[in-house]
Amino acid sequence: MISYFKMKEVFLAIPSIILIGTANVIIKWRITYLNQYGISIFSKQIFSFIFDPYFLIGVTATFISIMWYLNIIPSVRLGVIYPVIQAGSIIFTIILSTLFLNESLNLNQYMAIIFIMVGIVILSSSY
Repeated sequence: MISYFKMKEVFLAIPSIILIGTANVIIKWRITYLNQYGISIFSKQIFSFIFDPYFLIGVTATFISIMWYLNIIPSVRLGVIYPVIQAGSIIFTIILSTLFLNESLNLNQYMAIIFIMVGIVILSSSY
């Protein structure tokens, strides 16, 4: 059975997971949109790219996630929290990208998601 301490660690990872997944989807969506108009990080309109409000929201979400991670790191086991955040972020990004970016998954990708989820459960319960 998973102890309270172990569950607390997993719950502490949730804000980072949500922020990273959301930031990934927002940044991909906005970069794709801006590229349609010839605006990229390497174009003459670099400031239009960098100061785009949606792009800044994605960057801000990433920054807040890093700050949250730095805040919780002293009180959790790094060997658990880091893989949980990374794997959780992958899964959350996949879910959001299929919902909002119309990206599709094949059978192998669905199986990989299941393996990642099982791995998170095993990792967080056996440490």
